[in-house]
Amino acid sequence: MYRGFNLKIKLNDSLVESYKDQGLSIQEKYKSNILDKFKDVVRESHQLDAAKIESLFFPQIEADIFISNSHKNVDEVMALAGFLNWKFSLKVFVDSCVWESVRNLQKILDDKYSWTNYEKRSYSYVAVGKSASHAHMMLSVALSRMINTTECIFFYNTPESITPFNNTDSTTSPWIYSEIALTQIIQKRIPQRRKGQETKLFTERGYINESLELHYQADLGHLSPLNAQDFNAWIDKVVNTPQKALDALYDMIPLPTKPHLI
Repeated sequence: MYRGFNLKIKLNDSLVESYKDQGLSIQEKYKSNILDKFKDVVRESHQLDAAKIESLFFPQIEADIFISNSHKNVDEVMALAGFLNWKFSLKVFVDSCVWESVRNLQKILDDKYSWTNYEKRSYSYVAVGKSASHAHMMLSVALSRMINTTECIFFYNTPESITPFNNTDSTTSPWIYSEIALTQIIQKRIPQRRKGQETKLFTERGYINESLELHYQADLGHLSPLNAQDFNAWIDKVVNTPQKALDALYDMIPLPTKPHLI
């Protein structure tokens, strides 16, 4: 990770309709044939290799931008991913596309290992908890690796992802909370092409079941604000490579000089 942005924009309906399918098709390529391959692995073995499962369900993808978002905004975010790919040829990874994978993974594990009896009428509470722990841990590690290796992070800030609670920004999504925290603590790396242009200060200005709502404090101060005006100015730039598109964004909203202390 190099830079993170707190993206506050509202996409118009025509843009969503025009680019949503393109964004969906890009994300679907990341998930193709996962379920069939994994079912074969489960049938063939009683002892499963966690590393193989993780690489199958949550493959590491070379992306330019990682978008953290609420699943309630999936249409908008897919359209944003499709638009940025069309406009700048940027490869965009949407985190919510792997949340479906973790549900599928847990269901397959439960169908294989979590029945209370041979009639397969109900799951064991303890066994389901164990499979959920394994599935969620693999997802957490996979998302951590993606954030670490992706150059630019967008947090899509909407009323669905961030809500006020006790006079602070908060989120009810444990995954969004985890991703925001990771963007704070992961070591920032200057891309080779930008070395010499930046100072050495790495500081920025400043469907999982959700029926149980816990409010996690969401500290967004380390993410550079990116509003609609700045976003529109960025997409009006004329560039011919994905890297130059990102550089144009970084130059528009430079790193501040005050260090961010964790």
